[in-house]
Amino acid sequence: MTTRIIAAGSNELNAAEVLHVVRRIVGGSVYIRSMVSANITGHEDTDLYVCALTQREKMLSLIPPESLVVLDLRPTAEFFIALSHIPAGERVYIFNSHDRSARLMVKMCRDYHINDIDFETIAYEDMPAKQVIQKLRQARYIVGVGHLVDKGVLLSPQYSSYLRNDVTIIGCMRMATMVSACELIEKTASIEGDSLDGNRLQRQLLNSLAGQFSDTLHAVNGFDASKNKQALTSMLENLETIIKQAAHKESH
Repeated sequence: MTTRIIAAGSNELNAAEVLHVVRRIVGGSVYIRSMVSANITGHEDTDLYVCALTQREKMLSLIPPESLVVLDLRPTAEFFIALSHIPAGERVYIFNSHDRSARLMVKMCRDYHINDIDFETIAYEDMPAKQVIQKLRQARYIVGVGHLVDKGVLLSPQYSSYLRNDVTIIGCMRMATMVSACELIEKTASIEGDSLDGNRLQRQLLNSLAGQFSDTLHAVNGFDASKNKQALTSMLENLETIIKQAAHKESH
């Protein structure tokens, strides 16, 4: 049986990003489709739902906690390095569909000690169109998640005509923290363990782990050695149990 996963997001672009991250973590061994969270009923034909941190409350109002994995998505190190090159005192606009998501990015920047520039949010689905346009016309620096600050949204005909000629746009790719990725790998392994033999399960898990280690090397969250070690140790212990159970089932 192939594990079925629904990647949920507040809109199609965000859902597609979650799908991409899930695919990087678990590889091609599962069937993944994306859905906008507003269209989810909790009765979909799936084994697991996955969403980003900002959609957790919405999803938990629809499905039980054991059916959900919440990924903590963080920009890669390259994004924060690019921000550090912006002159002190400049105003930087964070472009996102929702104000909550934009403010979460502000918090991440402050957590990584980017304190000498001012942040302001542009939440194009939460703010009146007139306010969005006004801010875009003022913005010298605009940053945000990659798929939102390219031709998908910011550089689309809807908004591009309002941008300054000298605007600098910095987009980021996001990756799941090791802690949340471990939870997804473990949950998927638990589902797969009911139908796969021990050898196949081990191969799939090794592929997932290799991909996640590769991503972690490029992510700021990868430097949190204490949390990563704890999450990895716990996950490996649980995976060992799952593999043994699959091998025991195979022998019978």
